[in-house]
Amino acid sequence: MYDEKQSISIFHMFMMLCFVSAMSGGIIGNSEYGKYKTILAFTITNWLGVFLLFYSTLQTQDTTIRTFISFYGLILISIGVGGMKPCVPAFSLDQLFVNDRNINVSIAEHFFSTFYFVIHVAVLFGTITSPALTIFILRIHKTVLNSNRDSYTFRFGLSNILMTVGIGAFLCGNPYYLLKKSNESILLKMIKCIVIASWKKLKHGLRRSNQIHWLDYSKSVSPLNVIHDAKKLLHMFRLYIPLSMFWSLFDQQNTTWLFQAARTNGRFFGIEIPVYTLQIVSPVLVLITIPFMNRIVYPYLDGHKLFKYPLKRILLGGGVASLAFVLSGFVELNLENNLKNTLRSDVSNVYIVNMLPCSVKIWISNSSVEKINENQYFFKRNVFLIPENIVYVGISVDDGCDKIITRQKYKIRLQINTTKLIILSLETKNYSLKITTQILSNNLINNYRKNNSPLLYSTILLDDTFDHWTDIKNSTFFNLQSSIKHLYFLKTTTDDSMHLIKTNVVQVNPGKYTFTINNYNKNLYRTRSNVFKLEKKENYVYIGLWNSKVIYKSQLISLYRPRGISLQWLLPQFICMAIGETLFTLTGLAFTFSEAPESMKTVSLSMWYLSVALGNLIVIFFNHTILFDNKSTEFFMFSIITIIVIIILYRMSNTFEKIYNENRLDIPIDLVMTIQRSSYQLAF
Repeated sequence: MYDEKQSISIFHMFMMLCFVSAMSGGIIGNSEYGKYKTILAFTITNWLGVFLLFYSTLQTQDTTIRTFISFYGLILISIGVGGMKPCVPAFSLDQLFVNDRNINVSIAEHFFSTFYFVIHVAVLFGTITSPALTIFILRIHKTVLNSNRDSYTFRFGLSNILMTVGIGAFLCGNPYYLLKKSNESILLKMIKCIVIASWKKLKHGLRRSNQIHWLDYSKSVSPLNVIHDAKKLLHMFRLYIPLSMFWSLFDQQNTTWLFQAARTNGRFFGIEIPVYTLQIVSPVLVLITIPFMNRIVYPYLDGHKLFKYPLKRILLGGGVASLAFVLSGFVELNLENNLKNTLRSDVSNVYIVNMLPCSVKIWISNSSVEKINENQYFFKRNVFLIPENIVYVGISVDDGCDKIITRQKYKIRLQINTTKLIILSLETKNYSLKITTQILSNNLINNYRKNNSPLLYSTILLDDTFDHWTDIKNSTFFNLQSSIKHLYFLKTTTDDSMHLIKTNVVQVNPGKYTFTINNYNKNLYRTRSNVFKLEKKENYVYIGLWNSKVIYKSQLISLYRPRGISLQWLLPQFICMAIGETLFTLTGLAFTFSEAPESMKTVSLSMWYLSVALGNLIVIFFNHTILFDNKSTEFFMFSIITIIVIIILYRMSNTFEKIYNENRLDIPIDLVMTIQRSSYQLAF
């Protein structure tokens, strides 16, 4: 339904909407409404969205209504998911710590490691069980569930049931939850502080002032703790804006990397697997990475005083993610070379098909001699072209065809970066060698579908005496094996100058086929070929010789397909991304929660998630505006930009630390003790 660019944009637009709505959840959860009620409200919104998707699968008649319902279902899901995100970890920490002042970066890191681990266990469980249960039900109830629509109905229905159970369990736990009374939110006071300071700064203009920060202009109307928290929150937000570049890398695991996997040969250590199963790789690697980092890597870094501080680990995670895109760029280079049939800009590919009643020997432009038996073909890659794109082909016939008139050398014109089909047959009028040439379309040579269905093109050479060109109606491919007999009608064109019939390229299902030529004139024979078999993951050319009564000789050519690389070559980039995600996300969440003002915990987490939305917006922007001929160039571009962002963030983090330390002296002693964290060290 959608091409690669459209699919990428739709996915990242949905993700962006999810994380933009996190701001509303953070603000509401930080208000008197409370985190518990906010989580419950947005969970019900999410449930309604899934229900609309379930209901849309039941609308079989009107596709417009189905699309409309699905669209609004996705909107409700994005609002519900986003609204819960900042409140769930904050509410969980409320159950563990009565006083948020006791939570430092180290404690927060341990919590978020467990929190993130549990989330990925749930993701892995859902990714595996949902399709597995669907397949199981489909096999048991074939008469009830026999289409993709029924599959979606089952999956969305199951999700609704499980979500209903989850909401019920959440409500039943209400008597046991520690529901903290929301402290007075200083959000409005911060907004007032920022507005007044901005106005006074503009009023003073460029005149010299003893104020050390523009927010200090509001000292006359705002308490020192509000000014300090506003400074800190704004500087954290300034860090989150460039951090969004890292999210643009992480979230492409489910889009560009899956499309990249679809361009491989689909085999994972020799086992053929569907591409969508790669979606379980990321959660599996994260589940392995989290305990590995906590038990081995972090203690080693702490013991050697390497990357000890939060911001430094965040930047390290971004650097590892950048390395993952370098690896994906090199993988893509390999795939691009394979999908081009390794053609250089000055060469061509050639298929020579022997339809003579004997074997022949051929040589192309002084290359070695090749023998082609009767009803066989020879494929020559990377034929170098001399000036004027001419190639000389030498042909000699063996015993049995000694009466055929041949020349020692034939001059054939090729085109660079194309694939040419050369058919050797017998011209019956003067019993001489007939050479028929055609250029095979790029669609037939390089286009391989995700469902592995073969592409088929046919050309029929006619007897020299044939003169019923206007009587040819069309031709068909008939599938003999399908339970529902597939009949493919082909657009047929005739070329009386070359005495041949050509069809369009058609995508068919694997199986056994016959080829039929249909005529307008009922007095002529309706010709049907012998049976031939088409395998998946192959493209074919069917060639026949027809004397207006019967296809007396035919040959099926399986076109050369570069097998590309296996899926396991994508593992290094997924491993790097899992390590980067663990370093970046867990440290970032812990840093955000522990360093945020007491009354702004959910708002600060919302700001963190807003950077995720900006990251998805970056992907959409590059997807529509930056056009590269090669996908590998785009991967390298993302990696280079990320390195530049890391350098900028290094400087910004030092500025952040300097401003915090300077302004901390202006705060009363009790407030200093309130906001100080033993692990809050930002010096590099």
